[in-house]
Amino acid sequence: KIFYTPYGILCENDKPGKNGNILQLIDTISGQIITRGGRQGRGPGEMVQWFGGDYDCKTNIYYTKHLAKQEIARFIVSADTIAPLSFIPVPDYFYRAIGLTDSTYCILDFFPNQSVFINDTTGKRLFKMPNMPLKDKRINYQGNLLNVNFNTHLQTNRYRTKLVLEDPEFNTIRIYTVKNNSLQLIKDTMFLKTDYKISKNGWPIPTRDNIEAGGLQRVTDQFIYILTHFRKSGYLYKENPIKYDEIPNSYLLIFDWDLKYYGCYELDKYLHSFTVAPNDKTLYGYTFDEDDNSRLIKYKLNIREQEDKITE
Repeated sequence: KIFYTPYGILCENDKPGKNGNILQLIDTISGQIITRGGRQGRGPGEMVQWFGGDYDCKTNIYYTKHLAKQEIARFIVSADTIAPLSFIPVPDYFYRAIGLTDSTYCILDFFPNQSVFINDTTGKRLFKMPNMPLKDKRINYQGNLLNVNFNTHLQTNRYRTKLVLEDPEFNTIRIYTVKNNSLQLIKDTMFLKTDYKISKNGWPIPTRDNIEAGGLQRVTDQFIYILTHFRKSGYLYKENPIKYDEIPNSYLLIFDWDLKYYGCYELDKYLHSFTVAPNDKTLYGYTFDEDDNSRLIKYKLNIREQEDKITE
């Protein structure tokens, strides 16, 4: 994943190599590495494996799951350093976390059921609700170790007053208000028509053409961005979905905070991750070249131009 910060683009390093660093900060103009941080290892402040990173733009703190231990790892990002801040033990089978205040954070877990929690930094649970992307009474949300989690993505707005949950398999967006250590649903939609079947144990399974139609999401003050890979949409465009084995370039879907659809960019690359500048004018994409070398690419955005295409 990559994240926009005031100091550059924060990138998770999937191949730490000899230096062992799992995070790097890249200059948005030159593309050069400004600094590295977070080390792969078994020593103090190090991680063996990590998953599900998110960045809090208000506090400049990066969150990730330390897979070798049941804990949240937090790193503070500044202009010239990426330093470990704290490791917080969590008793749940969580797979993503994001800060809500300076002393609380939201996590997603999958066992014994699909849940959304708010905990404080001591590990005390302050709030719990089910994570239910689909309103289907046939679904058994009581998890077991054979069931994978929903792979839901978390993102807060800059003021940390709203939380967005986006599910890439079933193409749903849910927006919650964050207040008094609780969450209240205010908007939700299935932004792409998604077909699925129910397994014998009550688990929803998307059909082949629908797998990962949605994808990573990022938010700014004005918009919610969804990166898609396998088709433009179901009901937004009256087209046949792209077949699963035809890996095309990526598409960027744009919504406002009322979930009004603003348009779609067809990109010329397959992006593995992306981020957007706070002014909504620049998209940064993370991809690989033919030699499997990672590349950071930049696109100009014109949201108003996309809106005009929709209204024509």
